[in-house]
Amino acid sequence: MRGLNIPKRAAGVPVRNLSYTSHRPSRPLIPVYWSVSTSSTRKRPFSGPPLGATPACTSPTKNKPTMSQAGEKESSILSIPTPPPISHVLETCLMVKDINNSTSFYGKVFNIEPFLNTPRMSGFALGQTTLLLFQLGTTAADSPMPDNRGTIPGHGPTKDVLDLLLNEAPCTDSHKGSLHHHFCLAVQSTEDVQAYEDWFHQQDVKVTGKVQWPKGGKSVYFADPDGNVGEIASRGIWEHY
Repeated sequence: MRGLNIPKRAAGVPVRNLSYTSHRPSRPLIPVYWSVSTSSTRKRPFSGPPLGATPACTSPTKNKPTMSQAGEKESSILSIPTPPPISHVLETCLMVKDINNSTSFYGKVFNIEPFLNTPRMSGFALGQTTLLLFQLGTTAADSPMPDNRGTIPGHGPTKDVLDLLLNEAPCTDSHKGSLHHHFCLAVQSTEDVQAYEDWFHQQDVKVTGKVQWPKGGKSVYFADPDGNVGEIASRGIWEHY
């Protein structure tokens, strides 16, 4: 056969121990085995496996799911119902350096008492939402709930940011060492916004900005003791409000 160099059978040597060399181009995924001829100690590769050997390679489609399995998986994904729409934001959270000072400030801003007031956090009920104040440095660790009811994951700034925020050294940049978060609380009318602006002036709350929006809405902005920027806004701000 052209392309094959097949030696003659040696006396007393079974045919299966004879080796040959193929000059055909190698093909992918075809295992190469080595055999030793009785007439030479030189190893020679050949493309076929010896008797009783199991090929080392496997078919690339061995673990491929069948069409029925793929269809069942897709069907199970499609059968999961979509979640209901969100009704509103339940909590707005701020990290503060002095929980007592900030609790007193927001009690004055909204003219209400907190429903929750601890050394770690305080909370104000504002219509459908809740304003939560957290003392910086007290929320990093997870908080397991009693009776194995779950765990609240730790949150808040990382240690490097926390060190900067709690640094009491004076600085020239008024925003340095502040998270400078922004949040917005809703009222119904522009008259309500004006009432809050007048209230802020009376309570010595710093007003930092005012905006008349193209859709007819109005906003007034104020600063809290930690440099956060609060906003009171009427309807006529967005398409949905």
